[in-house]
Amino acid sequence: MRASHVALAFCLALTLPSVAFAQGTVAPLAESLTGESRQAYDAGKLLFEDGDAAGAITKFKRAYELSKEPRLLWNMAVCEKELRHYASSARLVARYLNEGGERLTAENRSNAEATRQALRGFYSELTLKQLPAGARVSVDDISVATAPISEPIPVDLGKRRVRVELAGYDVYERAI
Repeated sequence: MRASHVALAFCLALTLPSVAFAQGTVAPLAESLTGESRQAYDAGKLLFEDGDAAGAITKFKRAYELSKEPRLLWNMAVCEKELRHYASSARLVARYLNEGGERLTAENRSNAEATRQALRGFYSELTLKQLPAGARVSVDDISVATAPISEPIPVDLGKRRVRVELAGYDVYERAI
């Protein structure tokens, strides 16, 4: 596929409407949220539409914390992409696919897989081996994984600070 087609597919996939549901089986995202989680979701949508992806992701995260609604992960992934945090976006798309279960249609899954593939060219992967169970890994002061880690960790391109810590062990920190 030509680079311009990949870029176009990437943009389209991440700007598709975020309210995705299996028709007839799962309520639309907005209808599945109530109380404070619905308020946070609505505020996030307004902020995103106003071009404030950083503010929007904060609201979508709050809605997710309150509801554990996995479809909010897609909204957060879109915000991260808009902020050019491609590795974070990829991690969220993977979580969306893993946690979405029956709430995602075949089309939702297909779009998410295409997005994950398009994002792949915008980050590197960090592989850490032989970490003790429970070790926490952070990249640029953001927690990204806890050992055991079965897959490489997506990290944005450029110089990054990796930190691994676990009580009873020396802290490992390195610029890569």
